[in-house]
Amino acid sequence: MRLKITIFVLFIPFLLKANEQLKPSWIDLPSSTYLCHMDFSPPVKEKLSLDLDLYHSKDKCSIESIQERVDCLALILHDIDRWSEVELNPSDFAGFTLLKKIVCSKKAYLSQIQEIYENDHNQELEKYHRDISSAIHPDHPALILRNERIYSLKMQGFWGDFWWESLDPCHRRLSSYLELWEKLCEQNPTTPPFFLWLENQHVPNSFPQVTYLEEEELPPYHFIISDGLIRHSVTSIPLDCEPYTRNIYVISLDEKLYISPPIEGIWHSSFSKGKPVLAAGVISVENGILRVLSIESGHYFPSFENGYQSITLLLKMGICFDETFQICFYENKKKYSVDVSSADLAGYPLFHRALTDETRRVLLSTCEF
Repeated sequence: MRLKITIFVLFIPFLLKANEQLKPSWIDLPSSTYLCHMDFSPPVKEKLSLDLDLYHSKDKCSIESIQERVDCLALILHDIDRWSEVELNPSDFAGFTLLKKIVCSKKAYLSQIQEIYENDHNQELEKYHRDISSAIHPDHPALILRNERIYSLKMQGFWGDFWWESLDPCHRRLSSYLELWEKLCEQNPTTPPFFLWLENQHVPNSFPQVTYLEEEELPPYHFIISDGLIRHSVTSIPLDCEPYTRNIYVISLDEKLYISPPIEGIWHSSFSKGKPVLAAGVISVENGILRVLSIESGHYFPSFENGYQSITLLLKMGICFDETFQICFYENKKKYSVDVSSADLAGYPLFHRALTDETRRVLLSTCEF
């Protein structure tokens, strides 16, 4: 049985559980005029209209008003729960279920925004993203989440503000909005704080987000090495990646190997919630045998040294490098590959020499960023 089938089965209960969990959302409540389209009873519709009008009357740009908005949402939830017990018509349930989900998610979002501005988030960000307290061997250099904005020709936009991405309750890729907000701040010092300013911007519901995985969501992605092969930690079945797919890997500070096939929202920062990792890249495995290891991660930007650290950690876990495999890497916005053998892995100088040998390099693509 190929692992791609098994791993899909393993993902199902975890994904269903994740969907049941309340997650913050920036999507705001509808105005009271929307209720004319809902089949609610007149008393319910009248009270809900008053609740929504009160909520939308609060200043979205004021830090002081966040608690007032949270209180309004709590009032709406209280009324929804009360109505659901005694006054709802059967036709009301579907609409109220959707409305309650929006209210709960928005309340969770605003509560986290309030916490951000009640604390010194700049100092907390620095501490959070440099925390290596869970490292088994602190002498292994850790990769820190990047916090540098660059413009990508390939993506046709700004990206790289990953500390803001982890600060955001919804973990959105906000570089384009940050760029605009910073320009507005230069022009007008009274521009509201970023997340409050963002409340009045159009951010589509489909806006790209990074999924930060909870501890209980990690097992489907956890792999071990046994008998020299990369195997799933639960089934022990050798990993067999789909050809030509981008399978990302991370080695955490506690030296656990996580691998994910292409899944929307899953990026290198997903496994550590944006905290440091020991290694990050892209991997291709055939029947448990490593075929390609690519030193690449937009979130962590690993170097040659970190690529070699990936290999030494895999060796420590017990991987077998009896066969030649391919190392891919970036240099000057170009992507190269080099075939390496165990002889090139005897030390970093030999590894570096192999990657920088012009006669061994194969140019794969240009203008990657």
